Amino acid sequence: MSDDLLDRLLTLADRDNSLSAASLPEFSRGLRERARLVLDERVRPLEQRVADLERELAAQSEAVARLRSDRQELVRRVLGHLDEIADGLGWGARRARETLATLIVALRKELA
Repeated sequence: MSDDLLDRLLTLADRDNSLSAASLPEFSRGLRERARLVLDERVRPLEQRVADLERELAAQSEAVARLRSDRQELVRRVLGHLDEIADGLGWGARRARETLATLIVALRKELA
């Protein structure tokens, strides 16, 4: 007997005389019903799961976009404060000004 499910089904149906002209319509109705059950039990739940995952992905993408926007705004605010601090430091605080300048340059690159 073949490993193919359809071949096995047809062989068994033939042995049972289910493939005769009189019983063929009933046999094909049974096959259609079984196909409908398989779709209902296996394929449609997968379609629903895919739709759920697509909605979840869209929500996560929106959240990531909001977080990126919030991050950029935070970097802008930090840069503003650092600029104020750097401007307020006297020339005697050369090392602190250089450190702030390096930090400011790095943060500006983040915004680019």
